[in-house]
Amino acid sequence: MISNLHIRRILLGVLLLVGGTVAYYLLRPSGYSIQAENISFLGSDADMTIDEMHVVQNKKGEKTWEMWADSAKLYRKKKLTKLEAIHIRFYPKNGQRMEITADRGVMETGTRNMNVRGNVVIKTFDGFSLRTDHLRFMPKANRIETDAKIAVTGKSFTLTGIGLHARTDLGRFSLKNKVEAVIHNMQAGIFAAPSEQINASPLSGGGALPQGRTGP
Repeated sequence: MISNLHIRRILLGVLLLVGGTVAYYLLRPSGYSIQAENISFLGSDADMTIDEMHVVQNKKGEKTWEMWADSAKLYRKKKLTKLEAIHIRFYPKNGQRMEITADRGVMETGTRNMNVRGNVVIKTFDGFSLRTDHLRFMPKANRIETDAKIAVTGKSFTLTGIGLHARTDLGRFSLKNKVEAVIHNMQAGIFAAPSEQINASPLSGGGALPQGRTGP
């Protein structure tokens, strides 16, 4: 495993050869630490490729989120990084820890904002699971957004809808449009609630359920 310090030393050693391609990305102060299994500058259309990358963001001495990716390809002129096999974990102060996994994504160099796609799953540590096709993560604003179809599964209900707003610092989710729910009642069977009966905002990490009838 290559530590953040070793990455910096490698970059400084090859700086004259690569013309500062990755210096801005990894050497500037940012509150991020980075580890990697391997770094290469050849064999790809990218300026640099990092294998098994692990990024940690710390804010005021506390870990706020971390990310793992099987590979990261950095493009200096485009100011972006292409990621494969992504796993992000959040540590909100006032909410439940949650994780995002996705097949691939793109991270903007300056803002660290990410667009992830393909089998996107958000899981909370108290049992919620949310699935969608794509979403946007904005770490500085502590926000997640998507306009795609959403399916949320809990221990006693299932929600579907289109669009999502989420606060990663609070562990709170709000579905936006065409929200429908199926509430699983152990005594009365299963009840399907139409969208007009549902109060879908917010769906918090603490387990708030849609408001409507609870049985036939």
